[in-house]
Amino acid sequence: MEPLFKELNSALVQNLGRPRTALLVGRGVAETAYVLRGRGAKTTAVELDPASFEKARDLADEAILATK
Repeated sequence: MEPLFKELNSALVQNLGRPRTALLVGRGVAETAYVLRGRGAKTTAVELDPASFEKARDLADEAILATK
């Protein structure tokens, strides 16, 4: 994981309120979902990249592939 994403993930974990739920939307959101899920958050990933969808499905509690 790139340093910028490590810093972003750390900030997200520190500022995650209660209840610990996160909606992640974008391309390649699986890594962030994995980090937040590991900290006890229920995560939903809306993945915009079909190639990254399988990884998001494996690492998030729920994954949705957004299509046009």
